[in-house]
Amino acid sequence: MASLVGTLPCDGGDLLEYLKQLRRIVEAPPGVGVSRVEGALARVEAIRAIVPLRTYSYDQHLKLRPSAILEDYGPKIFRTPQALLDFVLNAVYGASYKSLGKEEKAWAKAAGSESTSYTIGGTLSSQSDALGWPQLQLRAAKVRASTWRSPTGIEGGPETVALSMICRPSERGSFCEGDSVKVLMKAACFGLLVKHNMFHDRVDAARRYFEAQCTILVDRRSEIVGAIRSSNADAVASALDEILKIGPAASCDVPLDAGFMLELYARLSADRLAAIAELFVQRPYDYRAGWPDLTLVGEDGVRFVEIKTTDRFHESQVRFARDIAAPLGLRCEVIQLLHA
Repeated sequence: MASLVGTLPCDGGDLLEYLKQLRRIVEAPPGVGVSRVEGALARVEAIRAIVPLRTYSYDQHLKLRPSAILEDYGPKIFRTPQALLDFVLNAVYGASYKSLGKEEKAWAKAAGSESTSYTIGGTLSSQSDALGWPQLQLRAAKVRASTWRSPTGIEGGPETVALSMICRPSERGSFCEGDSVKVLMKAACFGLLVKHNMFHDRVDAARRYFEAQCTILVDRRSEIVGAIRSSNADAVASALDEILKIGPAASCDVPLDAGFMLELYARLSADRLAAIAELFVQRPYDYRAGWPDLTLVGEDGVRFVEIKTTDRFHESQVRFARDIAAPLGLRCEVIQLLHA
């Protein structure tokens, strides 16, 4: 069926998940002593932070399938920032942007231009301190808008350059944010996902994103966690071989490396991976985003490193830090790359 976000399956696909999150944000009780502009802007920020969701396309058999492309549904539904603010003002306060006073409009315009949450601090340093993530500044040459060059001549995006500068001799690294961990969780419970695939299709179980399968199999969350906890390296290696051959297994452009992921599995352990999954399956679409840019594995274990240049933490990153990293004691760091 057609919609503002494109063609969707008859069950609404990911649009239903977006609308559920939107409703939860709008229906949250207003804060005591919070003005309507401040309250509306906080909700606008939360709506903007809803993670990109799947698009759908027809395959060669004219069967509608989820594609590897993720999109932010917000700008498709709310064509302008003012349209989003108007929606929130009307839904929560029975008001509109036009009905605001002059000072309220000025405040809304200024504050609405910011996309980063200030609830944990207005600078990267204060945010890092609030989250308990050590921060280190590194210098490299910025040669073009999104291209940097390390002191040793490595050239590429900030994640590529930072990885070359911080990766220790005993470490291996990946810059696919949390995709390595998410695909690893899928591989560790692959047999269960195949068994309960809604299309009875092994290829679909291999290709479909883990967060989508956790949502579809919401009544089997404990089984998913249990399967991961009882997994072993041989079974995971076999599943990874199958998943990575079918692809795309992740949203990043760089293919995932099976050898790296098996080392990640060994360093994390099945129990640790299951502990991550136990939290992840509670809110899979919320927790699929916000993972640090780099995942490094070595003799000292696993560490996650967020790379920043001029921006600060986004809402999804704060959510990951507080809901996943902190409870599980994951080692997380921040690298700020500065122009030399």
